[in-house]
Amino acid sequence: MPPASCIANTAKTSGMAPPFNSTLMPPSTPKSCFVRQIPPIEAHTTAVASHPCGPPRAPRPPRYCSYWEMVELVRKLYLSGVVFLIPQSLTLIRLLTSILVTIGHLILLQRAEPYAQISTAFVAVGCSFTLLCALLLAQLLKVYDELPASQVVHFFGMPSAFPLAVAILVFNFAVLIATGALVAGEFASIRTLKEWESGLPPAVKLEQAKRWHLFLSHNWDNQDAVATIKWHLQLLLPGVEIFLDVDNLESTDKLEEYVEASAVFLALLGSPNYLSSGNCRREVAAALSSGLPLVRVHESDPGRNGAPLEALEIACSAAHQDYLFPEEEGGPWPVVSWHRVREFQLVSLAQIAEQLLRASPAYDRDVELPLFVPHGLAWSKPVVDAPGGLYVYVSQANAKGAKEVLEEVKKCLTRESFHDADAPPGEAGSPTRWLLYLYPGCFEGEHGTQFADELEEALKRGVKPSELVNDLL
Repeated sequence: MPPASCIANTAKTSGMAPPFNSTLMPPSTPKSCFVRQIPPIEAHTTAVASHPCGPPRAPRPPRYCSYWEMVELVRKLYLSGVVFLIPQSLTLIRLLTSILVTIGHLILLQRAEPYAQISTAFVAVGCSFTLLCALLLAQLLKVYDELPASQVVHFFGMPSAFPLAVAILVFNFAVLIATGALVAGEFASIRTLKEWESGLPPAVKLEQAKRWHLFLSHNWDNQDAVATIKWHLQLLLPGVEIFLDVDNLESTDKLEEYVEASAVFLALLGSPNYLSSGNCRREVAAALSSGLPLVRVHESDPGRNGAPLEALEIACSAAHQDYLFPEEEGGPWPVVSWHRVREFQLVSLAQIAEQLLRASPAYDRDVELPLFVPHGLAWSKPVVDAPGGLYVYVSQANAKGAKEVLEEVKKCLTRESFHDADAPPGEAGSPTRWLLYLYPGCFEGEHGTQFADELEEALKRGVKPSELVNDLL
């Protein structure tokens, strides 16, 4: 969720505030911030705040994502193997079928939208389009080679196919250069984690007996999450070594060896299948026997094969219960909620990195290690950009919860930025914002009826929606 600075389009950000302030945390943190009445994203119950740059863009759920890996595998198998089963004498048929497969792949890319990042989708389309142009060039050259000299001019409109070949090659190089420039721009914008106190990159050290800093334990249902964790952590924390099965696994017989060669064990608690998978249980057992520090990351979105933490705890075997879901205080570090909206995700990654580093020889695992991403929204200091400050009204019929939210927001802002309004919008003499704390049952009972009547009167006075903010829990 965006910070409190986003309230009613009247704020901007500058500088930095203490990391992980409660008002800057994702929606899983209760009473976290002023928000406007617009629909929630990512199935969270908290609405998104208005912001000068617009709300964070939630990745659009891919419609065919579950099949995309199979589509890619079939395409690659055909273009690199099956096509050669066609006799060489039918080279034109080889090229034609390859062109049709590539065109089909391009159409599916546009239709399925399997990539959350626009830049990734652009690179995929650019590569596929470049391949299509190369195949078309090969087809033209083959046709030129097969045609009698007398028909070449009639077919191509010129005595040679060379100008066409040059034009296609130039276009291909242009596409490759544009794609490369985009990728270079993405890498140039990468921000690495810094220690809050010193502002310097954290020290990434590894014990001599270990090979990896982090072992990513997961069920295949949550493969996308761990792949993202590895990719971004390696960018945010240069020098970190992370074990991921698809990259490092040579044999499942060596699972225990891989776990023992890692310094920290990360369990992706998402799909219930994680707790019933034989290999996953072997990994957890190996981490438990090796005494590895545990990082727990929770995927709660059912649309991403997630499940409530309580349900996962119930499904966990008794042998692993104390390791994955300890009851005593001072056990493993807090569970990290996994998010896919960019700014929220940076907070999740910073929390994972902090827990990973605290288990390394360079730091004390019992001492907090606040990290931040330069210019990250969650670490920016909100500043109210309204003449004379911002006047906020809280209804006495809705005071429970609303005042607590307002106090949390004030903690990360100068108190001079906020003034208590005595009357709701439309009546107060100064520009006023009304903080509505909406929750199930907020319009029930005597106070609920009074609150509903007060709100209805405000709407009749023409209060604009931008003057109504809420925090849905």
